[in-house]
Parts: sequence; structure tokens; C-alpha cells
Amino acid sequence: MCGIKQFHKYQSRPFSMTFLMCFALLSAMFFQAGIVHAAVVSWTNPAGGLWTTASNWSTGAVPGATDDAFITLDGTYTVTLNGIRSINSLTLGDAANTGVQTLLIEANSTFGSASLTVANGVTNAGSLTLDNTSASGFSSNLTLTSGTLTNAATGVLNVNATGTGGGGRTISAN
Repeated sequence: MCGIKQFHKYQSRPFSMTFLMCFALLSAMFFQAGIVHAAVVSWTNPAGGLWTTASNWSTGAVPGATDDAFITLDGTYTVTLNGIRSINSLTLGDAANTGVQTLLIEANSTFGSASLTVANGVTNAGSLTLDNTSASGFSSNLTLTSGTLTNAATGVLNVNATGTGGGGRTISAN
């Protein structure tokens, strides 16, 4: 019949490659839907600035609870964290960099207490400072829920370094 093969209603039809590829793609999408992937988010502002300014980060978004934050851009600058934030991991500074990269976790009268919770460890080769510029008793906190705090040979921890306020400064591990 003009080169067209007809199938009897009881004959099986051959699987097409298109069908198999569609099935594989839909299966992959279904199984990936529940998985949350951490993003690598790097600081990009060589002048420093506020942690909460999205344009200071490589993704154009402030790091969140599943993200790995890297403050390793060459140069001397300070990243100031006010308020309450959570991330997956933090890498501050790089021993091969010139300058000092500083993370200032700062409680103040505008934002109140400041806290950074890190789920899976901190590596510090820069300067990590917990401070309070308010007399209102607000606190500055760094909390590790898992992992380790690794302070490299070039790393500095400043707790209550220059604060004028009365709140506590705490580094803790759960």
C-alpha cells in the first residue's frame, strides 16, 4: 500500500526514540523537584557595604539558608551584617589575597540584634568581628549548627572589639 505499513489492532507498535526521551526528561524533572541545591554566592563589591544589598552579590540576591557565601574578593573592605541571617556555609578571606576582607556582625539601634547562623561551617582567613554600636543592649551572634569554625593563620576573630553598646557578643556551636 504505497509504502505505508498498517498494523493490525493486536500488533504491538514499536517504541519511538522521542517517546523514550520525553519519558526520561519528565522522570528527571519529577525526581529533581524536591531537591534544594545550594548556590555559590560571592561578594562582588570591592568597596565593601551592606550584606543585605543584593547588587553586592554575584547572583544579584542576598545569600539564603541553602547558599554558600564567599567573601573572598581581593582588597581591603568590610561587609556589614545587620539583622538576622542564615546561610549554609561561609568562607571569609583568602590567604592568597592582598588586603583584609572583614565581616562585621553589628548590632545597632536601627536594626537591633545581629545574628548569622551557619549550617555547615565557617572558614576564616580574613577578619570576623562581632560588635555593638548601641547602648540598648542588643547582641551580636555567630552560630554554627553543624561543621567547624576554621580560623586560618591569617584569620582574626574580634569579639567585643570596639563596641560602645551593652549587648552580648557570642560565638556558639549547637
